[in-house]
Amino acid sequence: VMFASFPKDLGMAGVAQSQLALTRKDGVYRLFTDTTKIQDFTLTSPENKTFKQKEVTAALDIYVDPTAKSLNVERVQADSPQFKILKVALRKTDQGNTTKLEGQIDAQLDWAAVAQAASVFMPETLDIAGQRQVSLNFASTYPTDDPNGLLKNLDSTASLGFDRAAYKGLNFGSTQVDVQVTKGSMQIKPFTTTVNEGKVNFAAQADLRQTPILLKTSGPLQVAQGVRITPEMTESFLKYVNPIFADAVGVSGIVNFDTQSLTIPLTGNDKKSMQLDGTIGVQQLRLQASLLNKILSVIKESVRDQVLTIQPTKLAMQDGVLRYDDMQINVGDNPINFSGAIGLNEKLDMAVLLPYTFEGRTVRVGDEGQRSKRVSVPLTGTLSAPQLNIQRLLETQILQGLGDLFKKL
Repeated sequence: VMFASFPKDLGMAGVAQSQLALTRKDGVYRLFTDTTKIQDFTLTSPENKTFKQKEVTAALDIYVDPTAKSLNVERVQADSPQFKILKVALRKTDQGNTTKLEGQIDAQLDWAAVAQAASVFMPETLDIAGQRQVSLNFASTYPTDDPNGLLKNLDSTASLGFDRAAYKGLNFGSTQVDVQVTKGSMQIKPFTTTVNEGKVNFAAQADLRQTPILLKTSGPLQVAQGVRITPEMTESFLKYVNPIFADAVGVSGIVNFDTQSLTIPLTGNDKKSMQLDGTIGVQQLRLQASLLNKILSVIKESVRDQVLTIQPTKLAMQDGVLRYDDMQINVGDNPINFSGAIGLNEKLDMAVLLPYTFEGRTVRVGDEGQRSKRVSVPLTGTLSAPQLNIQRLLETQILQGLGDLFKKL
């Protein structure tokens, strides 16, 4: 027996051998099997990503009472070389206009297999490893005609863990996450793990009764401490912190990131729902990039063999735009200051304060008295095509500065 495509854009294939028993007693139907085997099970996405298992065995015992409008799953078990569903118990009952659902799932997983299966649905590759016992309990009593009622009234506990994971340049060490849901209010309990030789702390909550569902930190949090930059991180999110990362190669450094508040959408595709109020800093930064070299060309410098520091900078994201008033990057002894906005659509509306005065003097770190005399140039365009005409603006401002000097004579 070959599986048909289900759902419409997801391919499932394999050869199943099964002996199903369907009985009826006192108006209650029972579906039972303990001899189902699926050979060469294959799951294929529209992008032709595949997940394969040589053999899957399954057993189930389900009772359905049409009169009482109840579903009772006494047993669901599945076994393959890389995962085992040890127990699934589910009871669903309709009582007038109310539905009651409660259940328990216990499984033993090889996360490498889970990652392979998940990659069928995900745009990016997820690498995760470790064998864990996973337990999930849930219950909900909700209005039958409310499509979101289950989540709104959900009570649940879950515990998940893995040995290591890698996603978009973030390499996680051994991690354990505990989640609790009470009457639709979800809490991710505080946990700490290692990421890229540094440390990440996280805790958050979400109201499952709201649409869209937003995950929010409950207070100030030291999210990242001493996390080393990987090349993938620059493309994933650092380019939205500062445009110098957009064309950067050979990037390394150490990131520290604190938040006063953070909101991440869990449902919907509206990036504008993400909000952030925090502080970021980068130490021991090294990179090669044409944009920063173009900025430094006015003082005949480049980033080659330079160690950069991004001073701790307060930033905020709202309506799909990241903003900050002053991000100072020290390139050796020369300060370069960025301000303005970077959109998640990659649009730039920024200003760059050069380490150079209109009088022709090079400014060093600590020359605060020279800040008002430094040359400022607009940075517009997009991350992939930034517009920065330094030479023309330098000529204009130097001529203006000379004019001001002549007026004083």
